[in-house]
Amino acid sequence: MNNTMTNRMKAIAIAAVTLLSSTAFGISAMTTSNDIQASAAAVAINQEMAVKEKITGYTADLATSGIKTITFTCVADYDGSFSWGFGINTDVDPDYWEEVAEGEVTDIEEGVPFTVTIDVSDVSLQYNPSDSQWASHYEFRDYYSGGDGYITVVSAEANAGETEETTEPATTEPTATDPDATDPDATEPTGETGTDTTEPTTDPVTPATGDEIAEGGVFTGYWANYAKSGIKNIAITFTANFTGTFNYGMGIGVEKSPYWYEWDATSKSWIDTEGGKVDAEGTSVAVEEGQEYTIVFDTSKYALSYNPETDKYPGHFEFRNNYGGENGESITITDVEANSSKKSTVVEAEPVEPKDEHALSKKDGSTSANPVSGTFTFVDNKDGTGTMTATQARQMEFADAPYTLTRGYDEEYYAMEGIKWVEGTDPINSHKFGYNQFGLTGVGESVVIESLTATIQSDAEIKEFMYGGGLNVNKDSKSDTESAKAAKGATADENAGYWYNDMGEDKISKYEEKGVEFGITPCYGYYLSAEDGQQLGKYFSVIWDVPEA
Repeated sequence: MNNTMTNRMKAIAIAAVTLLSSTAFGISAMTTSNDIQASAAAVAINQEMAVKEKITGYTADLATSGIKTITFTCVADYDGSFSWGFGINTDVDPDYWEEVAEGEVTDIEEGVPFTVTIDVSDVSLQYNPSDSQWASHYEFRDYYSGGDGYITVVSAEANAGETEETTEPATTEPTATDPDATDPDATEPTGETGTDTTEPTTDPVTPATGDEIAEGGVFTGYWANYAKSGIKNIAITFTANFTGTFNYGMGIGVEKSPYWYEWDATSKSWIDTEGGKVDAEGTSVAVEEGQEYTIVFDTSKYALSYNPETDKYPGHFEFRNNYGGENGESITITDVEANSSKKSTVVEAEPVEPKDEHALSKKDGSTSANPVSGTFTFVDNKDGTGTMTATQARQMEFADAPYTLTRGYDEEYYAMEGIKWVEGTDPINSHKFGYNQFGLTGVGESVVIESLTATIQSDAEIKEFMYGGGLNVNKDSKSDTESAKAAKGATADENAGYWYNDMGEDKISKYEEKGVEFGITPCYGYYLSAEDGQQLGKYFSVIWDVPEA
């Protein structure tokens, strides 16, 4: 693999909150693994757990697809009640994890088996096998088991009591469409994709819609959820939640190199972005609040990838809200249809000026603008070699010993005051994670950090949240904000360096007044507000995208 460091990474600088877990997204070589066979019977566990303990199992050990319920058979060593919680890996960005349910079983009798059945039919599960590097797992937790009692989890079973039915997939003829009905018009691919000439075979799965996509957010659809083959177009219908200009982007996954195309508004064609080296221009359209619009994308000249959603490299498309008006507002997806007879109803508007990328962002704090786990690229180097990247998530959990971050106390404060900061004793507004804590090696060579996700817990309801971060960079590089300050005597440590840091606009101005010349303009960080529809409160997750150098 021949990746180069783009000086990307994230950390968190927040106020009086607790970090419970963190997930880093890194670039690594693609690997494949064989699915294990689905188990028709319960999987034996026979593991005890007391209050605040959990048992962990692998989803693919229960079944490799189609899990609707998971039933745990348990035995208690006491009489009374049992409170539980359950979480599981999903295929959904950004966390690839969902806390599905919690509940209570009453009238338990000592030594008498009982069951807990959890409905996961509405959850898009991940089925990576247990022997893979990113095995998909679930957690069954003991919140209360009679004080000093314990629960023995005897077994776990998927779809307990259900009878498996096998049906032949229904096939339908493609719907004839008016050639002028699809907008944008497709052009011949530049890569070795080939044209999809197969007849469409519809899939009984009806993908969920109704998703509200905030500015900077993405709607991801999986081709195999709409048809097994032969998709000639995809129609996306949405309702605007504001009046003004909406700028969208669209990307499609194809079967062969270059594996991904983006719709470009300038050329009005699908283009190969060469793994992000070439930018595709988003399309601006005029919208009115409450009105419904349809955009039809012609894919008839492309052999799409129909790898299922559960595959390690699923065939998918992405529809993005690049710009939601002056206030950064949302749209709501109301319908997605393959081989549609609909026509595009949007009217193009004047292109919008990009927002200041260094300004405090009001984007959805739970979505990433950088590559996320499950995406991959391949670039032909034209010399008999190719560069392949795959983005995967690495997670570190420390809920039993979380980090408390306190506003107003940073490393610079202690340095200026001449105080030696003591970890675990003195308050601090940030925490540094080592790459090795995520099991990562080769950072800056074969691995690029794209983002960091942190789970936040607070004793009080949070209505506004500001955060930013930093990471190690090459000494005296244009991204080294600390050596730039040290060069002008604007930091307590004259040897400072090897570090990029977000900082507020006022701090940037202060340093520039002292003659500091930053190689890049540092990002200001992120600003989230409940008034803007952000999901905050006492427990939530945020993502910090590593800025471009």
